[in-house]
Amino acid sequence: MPIGSVTELIQVIDDRAKKVMRKEARGSVVSFVDPAYPGSGQFKDRRPNETSTPNITHPILRVFGLAHGNGSAVAGDKVIYTPDGKYAIGIEGDPGGDVNANQWGGHSWVIPGSTNTLLSADTERSTTSASYTEVKRFALANPGRYRVTLELARSGGSGTNAKLQFMLPDGTWVDCSSVATSSSTYPTFSTHTLDMTVTVNAPGTILRVVYQNNVGGGNTSYIKNVSVKFDLTIAAPALYSAVITD
Repeated sequence: MPIGSVTELIQVIDDRAKKVMRKEARGSVVSFVDPAYPGSGQFKDRRPNETSTPNITHPILRVFGLAHGNGSAVAGDKVIYTPDGKYAIGIEGDPGGDVNANQWGGHSWVIPGSTNTLLSADTERSTTSASYTEVKRFALANPGRYRVTLELARSGGSGTNAKLQFMLPDGTWVDCSSVATSSSTYPTFSTHTLDMTVTVNAPGTILRVVYQNNVGGGNTSYIKNVSVKFDLTIAAPALYSAVITD
């Protein structure tokens, strides 16, 4: 069948898929979206011989030209063809990351977790300021919410406080975590975890750690071993919005 348009190609793919599904006994594998899929949140799929929807366990098809980043195959990709071998349809993908990236415009969204470490800034720093002072700054690769682990100590005063802030495009800094407080006496450090409570909407967003000695007056606070971590997600995030000027 000569193909003169994308619409005709899609029709060929659909017809071929239906034929393969009807000939399941030949061993062909077809994955399709559960009819109950709501269009957001957790993606699940099942094969034609399954009567219930399991967790994500099957490969998916990343169709060429229909999603960000699918214009060509690279070394190591498994290219999927029509049964007659005439047409390359797309690439076999991993639902754990590819569905997420395709669904949200080419960037995997992240949530607080410890599976992946994006960046680490381990250098020990100190301050005697009683006001919050920037001590670490990161550029974030993916949109979403991150987890930051850090170690804190103090030489005097009642404690060291630290929290996270991210920068809006106009330069405004927004608090985006709870406050971690340490009363450990230097050189002994205590380990803390700060999970972002606000979603950053764009790749390249700047995240910083600010800290203070909550008494000041010559007392010193210390910080070291700061890491930015994350887990991948497919769940729809609650995006950040705010009135900048009223």
